Amino acid sequence: MWGVLGLSAALAGLVVGCPRFQAAGFTALAVPAALWAAAVAWAAATSYPPAVGSACGWGAFTVGVALVSGMDDPLPAPLRKARR
Repeated sequence: MWGVLGLSAALAGLVVGCPRFQAAGFTALAVPAALWAAAVAWAAATSYPPAVGSACGWGAFTVGVALVSGMDDPLPAPLRKARR
């Protein structure tokens, strides 16, 4: 699953100008990290408290992907205003 979703995220990143493919790529990137965050958080809450650091790391990565997915793409060079 990790390899297939990572490959689909990489391929979706190459499709410039199609927000649907980019959204699918961000989702494919965030899903495995969210699963790891949940699994490690469960382990930290039940039987292995030192895993809380890993849970925070995977959770932060997932939140970072969600934040980056909401950013606007910069305009192409011909459409930008010239600075004087």
